Amino acid sequence: MVLLTQQKKSIFVAAVGTAKRNECIDMDRDPSFRKATLPMMMAWQALNKALKSVTTEARSDDENRANRKDWGLVFGTSHGELEVTKDFLVTLATKGLARPILFQNSLHHSTLGFISLKLGISGPGITVSNHFFSGEDAISAAIDLIEGGHCDVAVTVAVDTLVHGLEAALGQYYPGGQIEGEGAGCLILANAAGLKRLGAKPLAAFDRISINHQAGIGKPKDGHIEVSSDYDADGLEKIAHYLQEAKTLQTLSLKKPDGTSATIQWRHSSKERESAPC
Repeated sequence: MVLLTQQKKSIFVAAVGTAKRNECIDMDRDPSFRKATLPMMMAWQALNKALKSVTTEARSDDENRANRKDWGLVFGTSHGELEVTKDFLVTLATKGLARPILFQNSLHHSTLGFISLKLGISGPGITVSNHFFSGEDAISAAIDLIEGGHCDVAVTVAVDTLVHGLEAALGQYYPGGQIEGEGAGCLILANAAGLKRLGAKPLAAFDRISINHQAGIGKPKDGHIEVSSDYDADGLEKIAHYLQEAKTLQTLSLKKPDGTSATIQWRHSSKERESAPC
């Protein structure tokens, strides 16, 4: 077992959000999303849901942008903007044209840049990519930003999408050889000072995030739920889902297709919520 993070002071989950492809069908009609990719739109939908539950979002747009200026932002993805990379290479090979006119090595970081610009975030921003553990690593990186004193509030978003024509290659570790799903998840994390700025009561406080590189995690214990991955970076979406729906759950094991796993523990009691500042 490799410990990724274990905090000395509480890091709270202030808000969560999730999104799927069908929520992005008409987004490209909005001029501000005309050139946005599907990962950008899915990430934004999940983030927007989380923001709506934070009381400071009732401010004007200018006030919100000023308030978010020093927030941290971490984006997690396993295969990033591969759809755009595929289109770039196919168009270049078949027509001799470089479209879209973006060098593919810059694309992995582009969703984070898109979100930063829309929210007005100019604090620390990180894109992490670690295959099945991209979602968990995004949370861990966001916690590190707060614990390191770089910010009081950190937004962490993870997303992966199905890429037509590359399903078999991307799903080589999945049963049947294909990735079964896609989606996006978002957590807004904060320390005590960040919670006061947000005007939010916490959903939970993280205890630790750990990963197990050996296959097999044993029988789940009481209060401990085991779920399987649907796509590489889905750890963050599943955590967001259970924080919303399973009010007594405190430990979640995410079983990966290759037999490895991640374990996330948090405090989710009424006492924790009542003791947190607001």
